[in-house]
Amino acid sequence: MKHIAKESGHADDGITVTAHVQLHPEGPQPFSVELLVSIPGLDDHKAEQVLAKAHAMCAYSKATKGNVSVKMTLD
Repeated sequence: MKHIAKESGHADDGITVTAHVQLHPEGPQPFSVELLVSIPGLDDHKAEQVLAKAHAMCAYSKATKGNVSVKMTLD
C-alpha cells in the first residue's frame, strides 16, 4: 500500500492495513481474509485506485488468488 501510494504521488504517512482472518475448515477455501485499509488524506475514489493497484501487484494476493477469499474495505 505504501509503495503504491508513494508511486501515485501521495505521502505514505498514517496508512494502515488491518487483517481479519477467519478459518473455514469445512468449506471449499481454508480461510478468508478481510483487509481494512486506511489511507488518510485521499478521497474514496483515489484510495480505491491505490487499493486496487496494490492488490493487483501484491505477491501474497497473486499467490492466494482463487484459494483464499479476500475482501478489501476502505476504513
